[in-house]
Amino acid sequence: MDDFGMSREEAVEDAIKQFEMQGVDLSNIATTLSCVDQDEVPLVVLTREYTDKVNNTEQQGAHEVLTKVLKLLRSSSDANESKTIAGNAGLLQSIFTALAADDLLEDQAMTMFDCLAFLIQGHPTNQEKLKEPRDIVHGWKCEGMDAVMGAMRRMPGRADVQLKGLKLCTLGAQKCEPIKAAIVDRGGLEMLKGALQDLSESAALMAEVGSCIHALATADDLTSIASKAFDTARDVYKQEMLPLIYQAFRKHREDVEVVQELVYALKAVSIQEDIVKSVLEEGGVELIKDGMRQHMQHANLVSRCLLFFANLAENDKAKTELCQGDALPLMIEALHLHARNAFAVRCGFAAFASMALRMPENTERIIEHGGDKLLLEGMRTHPKFPEVNRYAMIAIRNIVVRRPEFVPLFLEEGAEELIRRARDTHLKCADAAFDCLRDLGCEYGGLGDKAGKGAYSPYMHCESSLDKRNQVGRGSAMVSCISPIVRLTLDP
Repeated sequence: MDDFGMSREEAVEDAIKQFEMQGVDLSNIATTLSCVDQDEVPLVVLTREYTDKVNNTEQQGAHEVLTKVLKLLRSSSDANESKTIAGNAGLLQSIFTALAADDLLEDQAMTMFDCLAFLIQGHPTNQEKLKEPRDIVHGWKCEGMDAVMGAMRRMPGRADVQLKGLKLCTLGAQKCEPIKAAIVDRGGLEMLKGALQDLSESAALMAEVGSCIHALATADDLTSIASKAFDTARDVYKQEMLPLIYQAFRKHREDVEVVQELVYALKAVSIQEDIVKSVLEEGGVELIKDGMRQHMQHANLVSRCLLFFANLAENDKAKTELCQGDALPLMIEALHLHARNAFAVRCGFAAFASMALRMPENTERIIEHGGDKLLLEGMRTHPKFPEVNRYAMIAIRNIVVRRPEFVPLFLEEGAEELIRRARDTHLKCADAAFDCLRDLGCEYGGLGDKAGKGAYSPYMHCESSLDKRNQVGRGSAMVSCISPIVRLTLDP
């Protein structure tokens, strides 16, 4: 600062501009110095006042102060910066302390859950505080989750308390394996089962139960070497929660929000053969088909139903039942209706790819219902979406590899050009395009010198560099987007 004759504020402002020009995401750090003296920041002042009252034996007036803090947080013009300031001032730790109080009241607990949920949503640094401290030998101790789960256990019959607590658990569990494990280890599944059994009249709570089960049973933490998500899915089944989910589904079948969250829960747990068998035999698939028919206009719900079918179709018995029964026509109808919705199309194509894998009789049914035209039309309609194109190519490949007589259908409808365009546009489509072109009998060469460098790519190939296009504020240019929702195995 001295070398350039800059004040502290000017130096920070200049640094922020430099980082933003490089595409660095600064959403999780404070980027203004509106009050250089921290004692003058209202949020810090209130947080310290709250901490003092919490540390007082009687905690007199602490709830009123926290209510003011939450109101101030919600009214902030820069939510992420406010979350950062509050987190650095120790607000989360003070709430954890207050949650452990023996005389905790229900309205106090709900305000604390609301405040914690606001602080961790979209803010990984604050989310990390739920799992602190870390023991060198035993790993994360998750004292914050201890306090949250303890408060929820003390108020099992209050639907409103459980709702806010589960919302917090769902947010905390997303992409964080230690918090998922902490929730399960501290009786989280038992709480979810209790809510399904005793509080099923609350539609909002049932929707949150579905969200929480999905978060706990999904292995989405790419930083973790191992995951207990699959064990959690099995525990949901072993604790006989599936019939309770079906019961809640029937009770709230008119409520789109409840139905779509319960579908997501079933999608997350239907990953092992005995669970899939149970879902098929006990009416889970029929329920989801009924829900899909009833709410066909709702793209998000339909997308989740298609994802459920894609997951289920990894099982050979399930893929045959889905494709040979009335589920396939339902999927076709949904894809026609939501043809402009890239996520719905992507989910449907993933289901096609799963159903066609190693099943020649299924591929014939898909073709009979116009699946070939749907796949190619989806690629034409959504050239900018790599996942749509990738799953379309996997589905095409799985269809023609066992039924080569269908190759002319795809070639006559322009498949080769669409596949090459997808390969040249999206780097993550290169391997699927290679296999697809080969099995269609087209010239395929290597993975393609132009892979990922076409017209729709976020990067343009230049002689000496890669120019970023539309990447400002989205983080590092070289971070890859790896988030497969459905695991598909290509036909050998």
